[in-house]
Amino acid sequence: MRLALAGLPIEVHCVVAGLGGRAITSASLERLLADGLAGRLPALTFLDLRADIVSRELARLAEGHRSGPHAENILRDVGVVASGAV
Repeated sequence: MRLALAGLPIEVHCVVAGLGGRAITSASLERLLADGLAGRLPALTFLDLRADIVSRELARLAEGHRSGPHAENILRDVGVVASGAV
């Protein structure tokens, strides 16, 4: 798409969606288009991605923390997995 529009005064953004078979909802697409029209999209966008949580996990890696799988850490951060002993 980017190559086809090369040379035209059109801004192009990459969007990654449906990771891991996750459904792409109409609400997600509407929000994506609204953000695009409002000029709030970076060059690369991950649909429905919580950048703050991914950044936190990347910081853990940079600090040398390697306790548990990354997906479990992320799910714990969003409150899907219980943290600590039950």
